[in-house]
Amino acid sequence: MRSLRQRLAQFDRVPAAPVRRSADRGSAFAGLLDAGFAWDVSSSYLERRAALEGVPHPANCLDIGVLQRLGWDAAMPEHWCVLDTETTGLESGTGTLVFGLGLVHWDAAGAECVQFFLVEPAGEAAMLTALREELARADALLSYNGASFDLPRLRSRLRLQRMDASILDLPHLDLLHPTRRLVRQWLPDARLASIERCVLGRGREGDTGGEFAPEIYRGLQLDGEDIGLAAVMRHNALDVENLLHLSAWIARVVRGGGPTQWPEEVEWAAVRLLAERGEEGEAIERAGRLTRAENRQIRRHARLLRAKLARRRGEAEFSRAELDAWLDEAPHDEFALVELAKLCEHRLGELERAHDCTVRALSRVRDRRALRGESAAAATEELLHRLRRIRRKMGGPNPDV
Repeated sequence: MRSLRQRLAQFDRVPAAPVRRSADRGSAFAGLLDAGFAWDVSSSYLERRAALEGVPHPANCLDIGVLQRLGWDAAMPEHWCVLDTETTGLESGTGTLVFGLGLVHWDAAGAECVQFFLVEPAGEAAMLTALREELARADALLSYNGASFDLPRLRSRLRLQRMDASILDLPHLDLLHPTRRLVRQWLPDARLASIERCVLGRGREGDTGGEFAPEIYRGLQLDGEDIGLAAVMRHNALDVENLLHLSAWIARVVRGGGPTQWPEEVEWAAVRLLAERGEEGEAIERAGRLTRAENRQIRRHARLLRAKLARRRGEAEFSRAELDAWLDEAPHDEFALVELAKLCEHRLGELERAHDCTVRALSRVRDRRALRGESAAAATEELLHRLRRIRRKMGGPNPDV
């Protein structure tokens, strides 16, 4: 990965000849961009269409089962549209322009990347009209942070141009949220660049990051100097293309395949997702593979989750086996001791074992608090209450504890 110094160095090179504000302004901009951009003088925006090879179709990976696990509550889409924008800033006010747009559509011929570039603000209405025509073909959107960034800014621009913004009110899968959830314990951040490099293995050499796009566009508008316009639009095209590969990866993780195919932290996040979606049987099965994880904390979480879900399903013996297995490895885990005490008292009727686990948990809490120089009174009250209740059930003496 290039350093910040290397990335800034690109701005020190001698700029191309200034782009004058003249009748051939659009043609001059088109010359700065990759070949394949068509220029329409009457509309003041550039348009590029290119076939995409080797990209997965969302419908082939994001089936309805995967979508539902990701919280999707709409019908199965027939025509996805991938969307990404380039803007003049991060603000959402009227001064922020959307000057670049990247879309991906599918038809019988395959995937097509469509890009728009706003030559000058006067062409915004024409570019947004073209965007509306493209979105009219879609019945679902796919983005990365689109719900918080791209769509609100597009809505603002449409309303400022007195256009109906309801075209954006399509069912929308924002991949940032499931991605962040899956990689949170593995990667330090969920920026798309980090995901491409670490998850997809598709690092970009010589890429101009989106954070430089506003300054590049301002330089073109104010000074007529190009310091990386083509690189910005290539970055935009790669963004929408890589979202398709990311959607396929998310689908594989959610469907399952084992922690050998991705880090244990990712598999654990997927197991938790299944448990929260109420798919307890599969969550128990996939958590079983994590009981042999290298990461001790993941082993613990997997055992305790399996015990919790089994108890909820009325499988008390299975739940006890999971708790015993973890306590063999970590005999002083107070949470596991308390869970086993609850199970033995309320489900198995093993009061002596419940009593023993509660006493051990109580001793552990008191010792830990003492080491920290803290009072154990508040932390132990619930355990003391449990211990007194168990002793009453046992019919024995119940002295102060």
